[in-house]
Amino acid sequence: MTEHDRIEVPQPDDPWWTVGDIFALTYDAYARVGSGDEVASIANRARDVFDATGEVPTSIETIRTCLFFEQRRWRHFDADPYQDPATKVYLHALFDRLRDLTGGTIEGPIDHPF
Repeated sequence: MTEHDRIEVPQPDDPWWTVGDIFALTYDAYARVGSGDEVASIANRARDVFDATGEVPTSIETIRTCLFFEQRRWRHFDADPYQDPATKVYLHALFDRLRDLTGGTIEGPIDHPF
């Protein structure tokens, strides 16, 4: 994959590790948003809203920030977020909204090429 390739948004049946997590890392929210605290604030706020209302962000950048943060969070836990039913529903909702907003692919550049 080159830095200008289009990146396919993961599908519901794709595994988190090797697909969802790699997609999440193509967007370096720390570099794009600023501090880790700001990234955490954005992502935690979005998760709180989802838990309370079922709504996910409507901004591509915010969704990608949330996915990046969840990747970092679950890597820290050394666990598969899809094993937590509520987190799996949340991540799928983020991916669903992202596919709706983008038609299923994101245009580069890729922050972390794999």
